[in-house]
Amino acid sequence: MASKGASETARRDQFPRGNFDSRAMAREAFPDPGAFQQRGRSSRRGIASVFWRSRCAGVRSFPAKDVLSARSSRLRRSASLGHRARRRPGKDPPPRLLSTAPMPRDSHGRSLSSGFAGTARPRLGLALVLASAAVGCVTNPVTQQTDVVFVREADEVRLGNEAAAKVAEEVGIVSDPRLTATVARVGRRVAASAPERSYDYSFEIVDLAPPNAFALPGGHVYVSRGLLALVDSEDELANVLAHEVIHVAARHHAQRQARTAGVGLFALPGLLVGSAIGGRLGQAVIAPFEVAGAGVIASHSRSQEFEADDYGQRLSASAGYDPGALATFLATLERERRLGAEEAREPSWFDSHPSTPRRASEAAKRAQLLPADGVGPAADREAFLQRFDGLLVGDDPAEGVFDGRRFLHPDLDFTIVVPEGWKVSNTRRAVGAIEAGGSAQVVLRQQEKGNDAREAANGFLAETRKHVQMDVARMDAVELNGRIAVHALLVARAPRGDVILDLTWIPHGGFVYLLSGTVAGGYSDVHRATFAAVARSFVPLGSVRRAGIQETRLRLRTVRAGESLADFGRRAGNAWDPERTAVLNGIPENAQLREGQLLKVAIPQPYRPRVQ
Repeated sequence: MASKGASETARRDQFPRGNFDSRAMAREAFPDPGAFQQRGRSSRRGIASVFWRSRCAGVRSFPAKDVLSARSSRLRRSASLGHRARRRPGKDPPPRLLSTAPMPRDSHGRSLSSGFAGTARPRLGLALVLASAAVGCVTNPVTQQTDVVFVREADEVRLGNEAAAKVAEEVGIVSDPRLTATVARVGRRVAASAPERSYDYSFEIVDLAPPNAFALPGGHVYVSRGLLALVDSEDELANVLAHEVIHVAARHHAQRQARTAGVGLFALPGLLVGSAIGGRLGQAVIAPFEVAGAGVIASHSRSQEFEADDYGQRLSASAGYDPGALATFLATLERERRLGAEEAREPSWFDSHPSTPRRASEAAKRAQLLPADGVGPAADREAFLQRFDGLLVGDDPAEGVFDGRRFLHPDLDFTIVVPEGWKVSNTRRAVGAIEAGGSAQVVLRQQEKGNDAREAANGFLAETRKHVQMDVARMDAVELNGRIAVHALLVARAPRGDVILDLTWIPHGGFVYLLSGTVAGGYSDVHRATFAAVARSFVPLGSVRRAGIQETRLRLRTVRAGESLADFGRRAGNAWDPERTAVLNGIPENAQLREGQLLKVAIPQPYRPRVQ
């Protein structure tokens, strides 16, 4: 890229002041405002992208034919190539030339692309001027095309490191050396064939039960233990990792204006409590119950996902793996999606990675043209699966488990019961439930070490008063199952109206726990009784309940002659039903099993606390 002075001269030469008419350019590029409006946010991002792409290429204007021939797939969608919307003359609103969605932020709350953030509809020209400090033209090392990025590479790496720390803290990293070494070995082999950049790739397993994989800017690549249970060969794992490596190598994080993929109950839209409180008090009461990683893991555009599929297969092939394994994994992933379609499930790879039969079909076709380069054979299926024998599947009792409405935490030695009919959620930092309408919730978290509930309550109130205007309606000591707890009723002055907080501090096992009952408006006797009942239900776990807690581990078992999946499952003590067993092993449910065939099963066993 040229020096700053040369760049300024070139900019003036390319865009003489008198010839720069942003509205005319917009009308020529998108003659149908109705179609542009209907295409939504991706189209609005597209016009800014077109500006910068043409600027990178030295194009002086925006002829429609040039716009329509641009390589950006987002532009092709928005420029009405077969997607023109039906509109009624005189009824369409003027096109919105700027996205009003909130931009992603770093750990300090700073916008990653503040030039595109806002709530108004400024002129396109102003938007581009504001954006000029945040974007640049770079050659994509994967596609060799010129791309527009919104973050400098050094900042990208720094933000990725910050996000990785959040993942470790809020999601959790699996600390099994054998599993980690297997994933890292395959990842390093794939990354060795990636385009040269200054990224130091790392590969880790996150403690998530749903199948998931994601990458952070700068080279941090993760797969969940749920995804490891789903892959059926080293080639499949290699293709998943290659897909994520391409996201990093192609700098997809820097190109996109991301939307965060919330992965926690209280990140769901429509939750009235969190939005009503806001600010520091909202963070103190709500934030501990947000996902694990919400705001850290972001989704990519559909074009970026397909690009990662395409070049990820090329990358896996160059590393000596079978590129056709992506197609088989996508087919298994689609079966898993359909299997869980009727179930209430946590967000997973399906939410940020479009998984369709068409995608699998296209991957299979590409694989025909991409023979592996023979760097070295992948481990055979049996040898590969043996490395995952003992993998934890499903919920981890070390973080607590639900048995109906009752939550049991064996390592912290307590149990608590949430209200009937409320939707439950459990994260590494808190557990709780939300009322069906979203206007009330109850959350339990560890506040601090110690045994003095009064001291913990006073500390919380003193800190909160620094940031929030509130009244303490009442505060007194209460007896809860032999413990001296503290109960307080607060009225917080929030931007959207008063919020009632029903708080109880409970000492237990060397910690003080904060139970927060929160209501946006309409606090009633029913809420008071509900929160009091939850507080009274907090008791030590007890040996009987502790003995009933189980964990489920992936095991490998061989088929006997003449067995069906159902027969095999009963004999093996498999917790999965035949349909799920078939999906997890990549075989049809009515498959004729072979004697000696190795299959993955889920075996429950008593949980043994893993307290440090």
